[in-house]
Amino acid sequence: MSTVSIPDLSIIIPLLNEEQTLPQLFDSLEVQTGLCCQVIFCDGGSEDNSLSLLENYAHSSCHQVVILSGERGRGRQMNQGASVANSERLLFLHADSFWQQTTLLQDAINHFDELESESRSTPIAAHFSLQFSGSDCHNRFYRYLSEKSQLNRHGTIYGDQGMLLSKKLWHEIGGFSVDVVILEDVLFVEQVAQLGHWVLLPQLICTSNRRYQHEGRLQRVVRNGLLLIVAGAGFSHLLSPCAELSGGYRDAATGSNTLSSFASLASLLRRMSLMSYGGFWYGCGRFIAHQKAL
Repeated sequence: MSTVSIPDLSIIIPLLNEEQTLPQLFDSLEVQTGLCCQVIFCDGGSEDNSLSLLENYAHSSCHQVVILSGERGRGRQMNQGASVANSERLLFLHADSFWQQTTLLQDAINHFDELESESRSTPIAAHFSLQFSGSDCHNRFYRYLSEKSQLNRHGTIYGDQGMLLSKKLWHEIGGFSVDVVILEDVLFVEQVAQLGHWVLLPQLICTSNRRYQHEGRLQRVVRNGLLLIVAGAGFSHLLSPCAELSGGYRDAATGSNTLSSFASLASLLRRMSLMSYGGFWYGCGRFIAHQKAL
């Protein structure tokens, strides 16, 4: 839809091969009332029917739709989208997100604006509560993850909960890290917390449990825990796109055994200098102790 109006909200959605999830997201966006949205899709090189779906949606949508193509990497894709956003409010959203409420976005903005005015000069960013969809989604494991998303505490805020913030704050932080292939959301959450604080929105969004189903719940939890410890130890450079450990992550995303991540880490540790090796394990211990103290 062609329009010159300044949107109330710019929604940035990074994607890669999301033809199965996009229609449900389109439906959620189209039923929104009470606001003007700019929806920016940032494709990282999809090889399925995603781009065709996006083009069709752009022609029929009631929103201002922008389609960008660029290098793969969620942090890089989100920065690309935010850089062309026309609204002063940004919502970073995953492509497998969806919801039923027709006023969810307007209600979220109203709540965010109230909290922002109360916080005065302290910057804030907000996230939604999360609910999982898919087979076996009522399992206790997914209920636990849903409850965890409502805690609004360190170590419980991730990108799949959506991230609502001002474009000014995104600029102050310097955007998402492009030096890692995973955990760019975790690093961003920490940077926001250093400048301001996070708040929980009263609205709830849904996300697919497909990755847990595909990889296995235990495998995904263990692998994510390993990567969090590596980053928390101060060795996030091991998660760069060209690092072996990142290769293990990409393999896991396509269904390979989580042991590949451990094998990659073991190989990296064997090649470290004695000082780096000791620093790694000291950093791991310090990170775990800090988590227990929170």
